[in-house]
Amino acid sequence: MWPPHPLPDFCGKTFTSLCKLSQVMQEVASVYFNQRLACQQGQSNESNFALSFAESKFQKLLAMTDSLSPGNTDHDVVLHILVHTAIIDIFQPFINKESETHNLPSFASPYSSARAAFGASIKQLQRLMVICRWQNPRVLAMVSTNTALVHVSNAMLRDGALQAATLSSNEHGGLLGQGYEAEWRSYFLLCLSNCQVSAMCYPAFKPVCRGLVAMAMQDGIMGYSEATSWMAAIDEHASRVRFGSQPTDDSGDRIHTTKSEEWTTFHQVTWGNDYVVD
Repeated sequence: MWPPHPLPDFCGKTFTSLCKLSQVMQEVASVYFNQRLACQQGQSNESNFALSFAESKFQKLLAMTDSLSPGNTDHDVVLHILVHTAIIDIFQPFINKESETHNLPSFASPYSSARAAFGASIKQLQRLMVICRWQNPRVLAMVSTNTALVHVSNAMLRDGALQAATLSSNEHGGLLGQGYEAEWRSYFLLCLSNCQVSAMCYPAFKPVCRGLVAMAMQDGIMGYSEATSWMAAIDEHASRVRFGSQPTDDSGDRIHTTKSEEWTTFHQVTWGNDYVVD
């Protein structure tokens, strides 16, 4: 039997926690991938995703976070970002289903649900993004943390679209929505600017940036002039890439690029409103 080999104090707990996180997410990826494959082959349906399995993995992550350092060093912040990204990935299949209103049985709170856990991790990622932007800007330029930017961007786009739909049906909602609009819009632009910086190092993030702009235009929360300004800035930054091309999905890149160009042309032709008829 091997004798115990405790880590010295100077090693900290980041690496061991990262190993535990990787083990949990490997189990999640295996189950979710097999379930999705079965759905594609018609052998199952997405409703068979077990909330109990997701909850058990969530509990493992919560137990792991009890030993995490509360510090703001680069490796601490990266680990916290990866943990909350993992939580979002775990509950992603459930937020648009009826199970989102079901309580998680292992929690005493009557408000515990997949959507609540998902939303809490989005809030934590927003806070960590602000910390990184202020104290650790290089953290957000890492490939491993850019998944968090995409998650927050999608959440802010969804919130912005819902708010736009709500305000359009409520003539008195303009003043009520100003503060909330400033919140989701600020975080969305923060994500977009960080993806823009990442595109300077990794060409794969250029279509991601353009795709986010296209989604914002499609949802009616970004106008033509603002979108074209972002497109020009993204192209300018991406043209400065000096590293070798990264392995990417060329067909997927072309789809994102074409989608953004289509929506830019659409807004240009319609002046962002209705079709122009001479």
